[in-house]
Formats: sequence, C-alpha cells, structure tokens
Amino acid sequence: MNKRIEYFTLKNTRHLHLGDIIHLINGIYSLAFQENFYVIIHTKDLVVKQLLDIFDYDERIELFEINQSLKYPFTFSKIFFSDLDFCIGGGWCEIIIGHTSIEPIKINNFILPKNKLGSIDKKDYKCFQLNSFSCGPKKRHFNFIEIKNIIKLFGNDNSYYIGRPETKIYLPDVKVHFSNLFEQSKFLLGSQGFFGIDSGMSHLAGSLGVSGDVVIQTLFHQKQIESWYNHMYPSLRMHYRKILK
Repeated sequence: MNKRIEYFTLKNTRHLHLGDIIHLINGIYSLAFQENFYVIIHTKDLVVKQLLDIFDYDERIELFEINQSLKYPFTFSKIFFSDLDFCIGGGWCEIIIGHTSIEPIKINNFILPKNKLGSIDKKDYKCFQLNSFSCGPKKRHFNFIEIKNIIKLFGNDNSYYIGRPETKIYLPDVKVHFSNLFEQSKFLLGSQGFFGIDSGMSHLAGSLGVSGDVVIQTLFHQKQIESWYNHMYPSLRMHYRKILK
C-alpha cells in the first residue's frame, strides 16, 4: 500500500529557540497523525536531528538530504494553522522559516510522541530552569527575589539547574547539570519533577511527560499561554507570576 508523504523544509531555524523547535516537530507529528500522512523533513538544524534520537515518532517523520521545492511557506505563528497559534512579540514570528507541500490545515488534537529512552529509575532530585533565550520586554527575566521564591516553592534540597549558565551569577551555590539534549532528557526523566518558566527545558519536560510547575513570566497574554501549555503538556501545572508575592 502506498503511503501518503508530505514534505517540509526548515531553513530559518536560527530564529527559533529550543522550545519553538520542539513545538514545531510535535505539531508536524500531530498533523501527520490527524491527516494520515508521513513526513520527510529537509533541515540542517541539529536540534531536529537530536529530537529524532530522543522521541519515537512512530516512523511518521524522516530526515532527507534532498531539498524539495515546495509551494506553501509558513511562519512560526502559523506552523499548525490552528486556534492555538498566537505570536506575542511579533517581528521574528512573521519570518518565513520553511515551506511545505500541504495547504494550511487546522490541528484538532495535539499528540505527544513516546520517548526512545526507555524506563529510567527515579532519584531524589528535581530539575529547574529560570532563564530563557526568548526573554524580552514582554517576557522578562525573573529578578533575584523571584528566583529564590520559585526555588523555595517548588524545589527541594537536591535541585539541579539545567538551563542557561547565567543563573550562576544570581545563585553561585546552585548545583548544575549541563549536557547535550539526549543526556539532559534522561536526567529529566530520572528526576522527581521539573520547575521553571516558559523555556526550552519546560517544552522538553512537557514532551517527555515529566511532572512539574511552570511560572508564566510573560506580562501579557497569560491566559493564552496557560491554555497553550495545558493543551500541549498535561503533565505541567501553570502558575501566574503573582504566586511569588
């Protein structure tokens, strides 16, 4: 039986952060299931290749070296063509990041892939990330007091920072675990949970089904972000910034 195959080319992924790319690939996977097709992606992005080593996409997604000439462009804010798409910051969200062979189709159900890492024994530590590459005027970093309050609320005495190393400036005594994405995924799966902000690691934790707490640091569109996370990552609980007061 012939399989229906659709193509995606991803060219401007330098404008995307880790969470964006995880969101993108999970969305393509969900759309492939919904419309019953298989995906061939052409990209040079190393994160995409690492995700295929971490997650089991049921053979729905395959990387291919030949770059197809495709008809339909898409931007990050229009990746999934669904009601959940929105763009808070503007600007980079409207940059065309690739082309696809399919016309816009709305995703009805967001599906998370299984992981390829198998069963990993839980240990007595938690993981957290409190900085994000995508922070800006409308999604600002937490200050020192807010960071301490988040750790106090959700952490334990054996918590490891797995995000950006700048946190060492604020918390010089914090324990860190920096590694490649594959090893970081195993470390997350072995933890008692994740806590942090809307970041690359929160998307990774949610995709892996790791339980956790995420504080929304964005000053606007909080309800939309909460709805977005609840729809994509049911293992994560969302909190507003005011919880820290």
